[in-house]
Amino acid sequence: MNSLSKVVAIDVGNTKTAFAEFRGKKVVNKYVILNQELRTNKGIARLQKILGEMKPKPATVFVSSVVPGLTKIIKNVCSRTTDIKLRILNVNSVTTVLPVRYKNSDKLGIDRLMGAVAGKVLYGAPCIVIDAGTALTFNIVDSTGRFIGGYILPGMQTAAGALPKSTAQLPTVELKKFGVGHKIRIGSSTKECIGFGIIYGYRALVDGLVQKLRKRYGKNIKVVLTGTAGKLFRFVGNSVYDPILVLKGIGFVGIKIECQNVIR
Repeated sequence: MNSLSKVVAIDVGNTKTAFAEFRGKKVVNKYVILNQELRTNKGIARLQKILGEMKPKPATVFVSSVVPGLTKIIKNVCSRTTDIKLRILNVNSVTTVLPVRYKNSDKLGIDRLMGAVAGKVLYGAPCIVIDAGTALTFNIVDSTGRFIGGYILPGMQTAAGALPKSTAQLPTVELKKFGVGHKIRIGSSTKECIGFGIIYGYRALVDGLVQKLRKRYGKNIKVVLTGTAGKLFRFVGNSVYDPILVLKGIGFVGIKIECQNVIR
């Protein structure tokens, strides 16, 4: 991939929207707006300011979004106030970088693909990309460099939030209040039982699935972790944690598209 002057990537996730400016493969600036804020006039004004003050102004902004309503807001801001072209990425946008073998690929979450793109570009194939956010996804790139699927589970906080909605007496628990160490801890209150149960349970789940995948794809396959909770799984051998992996994938695809446009 050749570097151009600048590419701007926007990752619209389930809870937050992240922005990054790239020069080549290097991130030079990044910003985050919570989705609940982006739905307000204050959030829209902040988005306008971020895009309007970029120097030099980008010709195109590349967007990966799993929230259609926010995609529309970003599109309106780009067209109304900054005169920047918006390119909304889909499965077809990535096939020159990452061939896809997946049933009903039009239903495949674009964030999963962007993480897999970055995993492949940065660490090679095969690799396992684990994104631990609202959902916990495993995304597998095989030895030929193809995205072949993976697994989708509820994210840890999503699982914690489901318990009080489905039971009469279990409380709401914020998992970020629970630290974990090398020595396993036993819950001594209901909140601790839920918190430690989910954290240790998911750590065992991730460890077990990675071990099974390594038996199939090789014991040295790289594991690339991302997402808010991804750092909890850094104990997995031969792994790396990158909190902006999806943004990097969007940037890499944007660079590829811009290079193709220049050649044409």
